Amino acid sequence: MVDEDLGEVLNNLDKAQNANVISLKNDGNAYYKQGLYEEALDCYIRALQIDPDNTDLLNNTGLVLVKLGKIDEAKECNERIKEIKNNSQSIPVPKPAVQSPTTPEIRKPWFAVLFSLFCPGWGQWYNGRTWDGVEFFGGYFGTAFIMYFVMALSFIFYRTFQPAFLLVLLVIWAYGMYDAYKTARRINRCELEFKGKSRLFWLPLVLFVIVIIMVVTAVGTAFVFGMSYPDMSRTVAVTAHTSGNGMITIQNMGGPDVYDVTSFRVTVDGLEPATPLGPQMGSTINVQGKSGSKNHVIVLATFKDGVQQVVLDEYV
Repeated sequence: MVDEDLGEVLNNLDKAQNANVISLKNDGNAYYKQGLYEEALDCYIRALQIDPDNTDLLNNTGLVLVKLGKIDEAKECNERIKEIKNNSQSIPVPKPAVQSPTTPEIRKPWFAVLFSLFCPGWGQWYNGRTWDGVEFFGGYFGTAFIMYFVMALSFIFYRTFQPAFLLVLLVIWAYGMYDAYKTARRINRCELEFKGKSRLFWLPLVLFVIVIIMVVTAVGTAFVFGMSYPDMSRTVAVTAHTSGNGMITIQNMGGPDVYDVTSFRVTVDGLEPATPLGPQMGSTINVQGKSGSKNHVIVLATFKDGVQQVVLDEYV
């Protein structure tokens, strides 16, 4: 004999079904308040398939059908409510003329992926998850800011940790797309509540418009001032080459404006050599660089009128 009570098993099944009915009814009510009548109708229909004599569900179904313009089916719901209250024989559960066999798509998962592709956090805001979007948006652009801050402080340190920074950015970007897709699917399965897009959904669009305005303004300003003023660039030739042992030779080769130069500032991989490069044509200095790898050489010239110009920027 099986050591299990049938009555208890059936009682547990009834409790589970009642809980499912309540959950579907609450989901339908939420959709109704948001004006998502097709989604609300789907939840009510699924609940009525479990509890076909539930007058509250029939009443809500009838209201949704009225909103959808299906008056005849709404009248059927009303008649059925009257018959149930009069202990009459129930009539078939009214169904919409076209009923989707699948769960309604409240959020489009691939839209969420595309939004996150263009801007980390945007897909989460599309799904109505404000703080999730803030985490991805802040994590991505915060890491990018730290990366450029480190680059400004020490180029050598930046080059050492550049792969790690890029890997963090890639992980945040890729996982953001995955999370946006997964969240949209869960919303469509009624596992997560959806109350509408986050207000921050419009932030990337606003930033995009601001960037476009700034670019157009900068291009227009450059064009206007370019037409108004002559080219102020100076011509001075400075060369750099390296020998097999990593020694870098930097030489002032002259040029039309070399006599207007007051000083040169030389940096090799962000470091200034002890001996400066003289402004006289033919001046030469030797700097010990890294053997077996490229060295970043930058030479900045200062002229008599105070203008500064980079006359050499290359890897040797």
